[in-house]
Amino acid sequence: MVQNKFASDDPYILPALSATARTNQADLQVIVRETDHLKATSAYFQNQGLTNNPANPVSNATLVAQGTVGNAVGDGEIIDPNTCPEINQWVRVRDDLVWVPKQVKDLTLDDWLWNPFTQEFEQLVCADIIENSVIWGVHTTNGIHSYGSPSHPLMEGTWDNKGTALEKVRLNMNTWSVVSGDTAYTRVSKIFKRRTKGTVRHLETAGPGHIYCAGSTPNKMLAFHNLKPNPDR
Repeated sequence: MVQNKFASDDPYILPALSATARTNQADLQVIVRETDHLKATSAYFQNQGLTNNPANPVSNATLVAQGTVGNAVGDGEIIDPNTCPEINQWVRVRDDLVWVPKQVKDLTLDDWLWNPFTQEFEQLVCADIIENSVIWGVHTTNGIHSYGSPSHPLMEGTWDNKGTALEKVRLNMNTWSVVSGDTAYTRVSKIFKRRTKGTVRHLETAGPGHIYCAGSTPNKMLAFHNLKPNPDR
């Protein structure tokens, strides 16, 4: 089986060629395509064809029996492929023509996220819930705290077009902060992998900028990208 191939703690996306399951929480038979630099202890499957035996579609199967997949390849952690703030974080959404704070757990696809770079709103097109995720935290010199999944891409500035995954963020790295009505550069003062896992949401907007802000309080946030992070950063 594939588990003996995963010797690293670094996450990697495993594209599934096919998968079958007796139920969402039952045994899986998973065929994966081996890719260059394959290394992971955990897996996230974005499914497009999971079926029950004999051939009935499994509803809401973006995450494929996460406990079973996790046991097959590691310790049961689910690593997301895109930007995922923890559900207790705050973001800014449109309310008529102005922004208001809203917790990630309460978002719906009717929401439009505020882009701190353009000062405009972008429609939310994905808000999938992902449980049992590893959580990374970032603190800044101006007192902002934000938490999300390892690949949550933190923006270094308005020139940045992809962001840096939280697990690769460096101390003293520049980042873009939003405090009340002001936006400004700040620096990373602490970056860490939290001991406890959590629930996150995979957020994605329709663009064009794909930037939003998130933080642990309604009036202090950091800028993040909401598309897949650059794997080389």
